[in-house]
Amino acid sequence: MSHSIGWTQREASDFDSFLQTSCGLSASLLMENAGKAAADFVLTHCGKISYETVVALAGPGNNGGDALVAARHLFPELPVIIWAPLGPPKGSKGPALDAWATCQGIGVPSSKGLKPLPLLSPSTLVLDGLFGIGLARSIQGPAKQAIQAISSSQAKVLALDIPSGLDTDSGHVHGVGLPAHWTLSFVGPKRGFFCQDGPLLCGQTHTANIGVSLAFSEAWLAQRREGKQT
Repeated sequence: MSHSIGWTQREASDFDSFLQTSCGLSASLLMENAGKAAADFVLTHCGKISYETVVALAGPGNNGGDALVAARHLFPELPVIIWAPLGPPKGSKGPALDAWATCQGIGVPSSKGLKPLPLLSPSTLVLDGLFGIGLARSIQGPAKQAIQAISSSQAKVLALDIPSGLDTDSGHVHGVGLPAHWTLSFVGPKRGFFCQDGPLLCGQTHTANIGVSLAFSEAWLAQRREGKQT
């Protein structure tokens, strides 16, 4: 696959807006679909029996919300714990905050901040929902420490949409990146998967739809690039 057909950050964001405003798919439904796709991928591709712990690494944005929804779908079938090194989702409302509240309501264990660290070992599976496609700054502080702790633990990592730290368009790493064994990209592969550090960070790449078929998504992208979508 040529990286020229990978989705840019702007294209992916605009398609998300298109699904909400023109197709009637709410942000909550899109997050639900993404999280459910991630949970299904864990159960079918990641070897559920061998993991002592499944850590849902949840950032404060919508990518973290995807990890939270996945955690809800996996609990209690798998030994899931939510790890939010930057704390719960930001703001007073939104789908990610709702996903956090639901996980708390059904009793999914959670850990906030860097202490205590969840169990991280070669028998741990991490669902990487720390940062998504909108990251445009160098990762520092607790987020950097969390990524370093996971990388040094030899835990298996499933990146949700994009590995944390990877630039969607350039494949550049913003300070530090979390290498994935699998990347489950929503809607389509991102351009950064195929250039610079992308191939090293992404591992095996897979694609999942979040409410419309992949064929529909690809058709929208083709029309967008031909100037037929705004």
